[in-house]
Amino acid sequence: MKPAQLIAVCGLPGSFSEVAAREYLTQVGSDHELRYCSTAAEVVATMQDGAALGVVPVENSVAGKVGEAEAIPADAKHVQVVTIPVRHQLMVKPGTTFESVRRVVSHEQALAQCATFLREKLPQAEQVPYPDTAQAAKDLAAGKLEPTDAVIASERAAQEYGLETIREHIQDDPENRTRFLVFALSGR
Repeated sequence: MKPAQLIAVCGLPGSFSEVAAREYLTQVGSDHELRYCSTAAEVVATMQDGAALGVVPVENSVAGKVGEAEAIPADAKHVQVVTIPVRHQLMVKPGTTFESVRRVVSHEQALAQCATFLREKLPQAEQVPYPDTAQAAKDLAAGKLEPTDAVIASERAAQEYGLETIREHIQDDPENRTRFLVFALSGR
């Protein structure tokens, strides 16, 4: 198969999908352009002309099947499965303290993967599901969330959006991993 010039990624810069896409590119020794998509359905739409690969999370070792996987067409051609360690960080706007956190905002998978930490260390904090971990980080940095909110996302998201990590590796399972499917659309 001729290499694609574009990889459609399910998530923003700083998402675990971006980490998986970059891992794939390292493995195949390529420098494809990444196109960031808000949803797996948008990934598939971006791929319609056949000139792109897609990267979508499919299963987590702790929380199970990832909902985005349902958007992958049944006739998709599996190119590769990339499994990455998922190390969740709790991040805030600089200057916000751990004690002042009132809500934790993140993707439902991330909230589930950090359930014990949240229950034991932040029992007072409301858990707010969000479409994407990196989107939560971006929105917190942009002031679209409350100043006392914290988000759960990747270390890369904290760097990308200028957030301060106040707790590292908060996932319940230190061996937490997510499988991502790198795929092409068959016959298109």
